[in-house]
Amino acid sequence: MSDYIDIAATSWDEIPEKKTLPVGTYLLRARSVKYNEPKEEGKNGNVMIVYEPRMPMDDVNDDDLAELGQDYDLANNPIFFRIWIERQTDWQTVKKHLAKHGIDVSGSIQDSFDAVKGKEVLAYLSTRTFTNGAGETVEDNDASNFAPVEA
Repeated sequence: MSDYIDIAATSWDEIPEKKTLPVGTYLLRARSVKYNEPKEEGKNGNVMIVYEPRMPMDDVNDDDLAELGQDYDLANNPIFFRIWIERQTDWQTVKKHLAKHGIDVSGSIQDSFDAVKGKEVLAYLSTRTFTNGAGETVEDNDASNFAPVEA
């Protein structure tokens, strides 16, 4: 993104609205991976992976994609995927998920977190509706059915 001087001169009309992506399989690239500590005592931490959608696969409806607009950037839709850590064995779920990115999951957990950044994976995106903390009804994409990218 540009520096603030360029941004400050931009009209609000030029800023695109985020649109929910059509359901189907997408190629995703991992942007970040981190462990989030529990916010309160007695609560559980989680591993959050933030993905950037790169490309829709053949099962995504072309007409639905066209409704986004020709210049719509899929990267406007970060995908947040969490694995909740309720017990020690949940780390094995994290390990299996990270392995789907084609990395060697060995060494420390942090080494694996670092190695997965920038790696790609396939995932099915559906739409979910929820109420956010401000009481607003929000529609967003939800990722599931992760699979390795075939070489």
